[in-house]
Amino acid sequence: MKRSCLTAGATALVILLGQSSQVFGSAYYYTRSYYKYDTPDYVSRESSGTDVAYVDYDSGVSGDWLIGPSLERGEGYAASSGRADAANLNLGAHTWAISMQDTYRAEGSMLTKASNRFTVSPGTSGLSDGDAVTLELAIGLDGSFFVAGTPHPGTSGSSSADMSAGLAIRDANSNQIAGFGASGKMWGITSWMISTGDFLFSSGWEENWQTSNSSGTILSHTDSDKLSQSGGGEKVDSHYFNTGWLTLEFETLIGQTLVIDASLNTHVATSEEARGGADFYNTLAFGVTSQAPGVELDWEIDPHPVPLPGALPLLGSGLLGLLGLRRKRAGKQG
Repeated sequence: MKRSCLTAGATALVILLGQSSQVFGSAYYYTRSYYKYDTPDYVSRESSGTDVAYVDYDSGVSGDWLIGPSLERGEGYAASSGRADAANLNLGAHTWAISMQDTYRAEGSMLTKASNRFTVSPGTSGLSDGDAVTLELAIGLDGSFFVAGTPHPGTSGSSSADMSAGLAIRDANSNQIAGFGASGKMWGITSWMISTGDFLFSSGWEENWQTSNSSGTILSHTDSDKLSQSGGGEKVDSHYFNTGWLTLEFETLIGQTLVIDASLNTHVATSEEARGGADFYNTLAFGVTSQAPGVELDWEIDPHPVPLPGALPLLGSGLLGLLGLRRKRAGKQG
């Protein structure tokens, strides 16, 4: 296998929709891979500009997503893909890594960001500028982690997969009036017990998310679990992360312009003979509606049809339907 098939920087950024530099909304990604292949270390960094409304990136790989390319002892590989859509305000990130015995580290990460803003207009509500109005944020995030390890006498290996996501809605004075934060991680450790000669694979996961408005934290969730497996051969563990659809009410004023910033990040690292992945490629989506009949939300960048890239094999068991943001009247969610 030629190294050019494995180079993360070999695949150029695909810009599917360009916007004028004067447009507020923007999308952005940053990806980094670090691994060892054919003896030398390899580090790749790729990033996009922020003057476009939609970006998409795939580091490119030969071989199966779950199994990885054909690697020799002492080699490793990491790859990422991601997208950010400022108009429809949805994000995706997917990272995985694989390393073979005697490999000290294979690591990859993907960060995506998107921004948009909207003005709260009276529409046919009969309200006037400065009148109070209640809006509702609906948001959902799901995805999956997996870790795997194959133990060998005299060595110990590890695999870790992490995700973090955030969303903030701010007013003209940069005060946050609504927010969402989430994080999850999974890890696996292979070990060899010198005294008994037994092999052990210890794994676990943690997940957290919360919503908040100007009154404070509205919803908070935390959960975790651990697993221990013994014996030779590869051991695998996985976890499906799913917030379900969350709703959050927050207060603002007619005539206010509000800014939404969102981000999604995945990171995976392995050592010795191990694999790991964090797949949140099609899973962060959100929308805003008014609770007052007739009030309209006028978006800086309107939704547009986006040609999604070829589907990547998903590690999770399902996807959330993407919720496009658009100019909406109360009671309509599209």
